[in-house]
Amino acid sequence: MRLAIVAAMVAAGLAGPARAETCDTFGPGQYYDAIHFCVSSELAAKDGRRYGPENLNRDGAAWCEGAKGDGIGQSITLRVDGGSPFKRLWIANGYGKSDKAFRDNGRIARLKITTDTGLATTVRLLDQAGEQPIMLPREGPWRWVRLTIAEVYRGARYADTCVSAVHADFEFSDNAPWAAGK
Repeated sequence: MRLAIVAAMVAAGLAGPARAETCDTFGPGQYYDAIHFCVSSELAAKDGRRYGPENLNRDGAAWCEGAKGDGIGQSITLRVDGGSPFKRLWIANGYGKSDKAFRDNGRIARLKITTDTGLATTVRLLDQAGEQPIMLPREGPWRWVRLTIAEVYRGARYADTCVSAVHADFEFSDNAPWAAGK
């Protein structure tokens, strides 16, 4: 099923630059038909625990990249089918299962963000558990948004880098009454 999703996205022109990815699909939702969480690698399963893209939407779990080293260059791509425009993402950096899991595994320090429309920006993430917002330079009906690890906070025990959750905030808008003190 996962490979069929990737092949269909490549055929539809949603894949962006050619790269092998593993995907998990979530939806439909109120603001989109489907969101595909695609990752460039995943840590091999250990003791029955998996670290794939399906964990980006599960409490107490995490995606952990599976490349050699700290994961610089590894990515998460959100592919949005029939979605409303958005300007903000939320990310739960690190393995948020416990404070020990958070500190033992690597976390993202700097993140390169690119989109299907050519938007490119870099943001610094806080080295703290829990969700934190990422503001994109402008709102858009993005077909895909790629988050690429550019720098990490190294884990105390493991060389992998993990993310507990990432999602698009379709409800936030600069035009909302609560934005800019309106």
